[in-house]
Amino acid sequence: MTSNVSGLFDTHEAAEVAVRRLIAIGIDTRAISVVAANPRGTVIREVVDTSGDLSGEGAVSGATSGLLVGGLVGLLIGATIVTAPPIGAIIAGPLAGLITGAGVGMVSGGLLGAMIGLGIPEEEAHVYAESIRRGGTVVSVTVNEDERLDVQQILAMAGAVDIEDRAIMYREQGFSQYDSTAPVFTQSEIEQEHKRLGLRIPEIFSDVTLPGTIPAQVEQDFERDFLNSTAASQGASFEFYRPAYHFGYELAHRPEYRNLDWPIAEPMAREIWEKTNPGTWTKFQYAIQSGWSRAGIVNTLSGATVL
Repeated sequence: MTSNVSGLFDTHEAAEVAVRRLIAIGIDTRAISVVAANPRGTVIREVVDTSGDLSGEGAVSGATSGLLVGGLVGLLIGATIVTAPPIGAIIAGPLAGLITGAGVGMVSGGLLGAMIGLGIPEEEAHVYAESIRRGGTVVSVTVNEDERLDVQQILAMAGAVDIEDRAIMYREQGFSQYDSTAPVFTQSEIEQEHKRLGLRIPEIFSDVTLPGTIPAQVEQDFERDFLNSTAASQGASFEFYRPAYHFGYELAHRPEYRNLDWPIAEPMAREIWEKTNPGTWTKFQYAIQSGWSRAGIVNTLSGATVL
């Protein structure tokens, strides 16, 4: 039996971190939907091909948003993409199929109806849709029951908004329900919204690599290290901690950290990690430091300076 898990992100960058992590633990890209605001005024139907590029009308019209090619939606190999002005949004994945029928016309209910159709409670669907209108991005995943907890944790780690808190904030501003006729925010309005939310938009460091980009032996060492950890003895999943190992390993290979000892690098590593994983450093510090140390071992054995 499948169900839906959704997360709201205030920036495309945070949503991309979430999607990369989902892919890294083996979630099928065809099970992931992404919805984001689109101020452009054309209806487009496209498919992300095996190279991560788009094919279809959008490739000819040039009307797609930069969000798609080489970015967040470009990760969703095989996903159908719909760009539709009546709801001012870009929709990718299974949700796109609920938005349109055989043609490019909108089905009754639009974005709100499609979200409810995925199993999102109506009250929450109104908040998700309004957040998209204001420049947010929703990542929604169709999961089997045994995947549900891991997916929930990954979305939370990547910075998913507490939907109940966001609903309270909107209501304090006079919001009652999503209005599909209201225009999506302009870039200037989105920036103002970010200021109201107190967001500091950092340069996001992609803290997870896709499978195959870290040597197999290193991956095996990470898993062996994890199995000896307290987290493993308490029933946690290695897949849940894998991004932290990758983060430390990759950070140690960045030029600006060349030759630094961990006590010096740690405060900077923490700052970068918590930009997209606020409040989680203590939980993942062990795995991050282990990843960092493993990178040093690899480079030392190869005769290279630690990078």
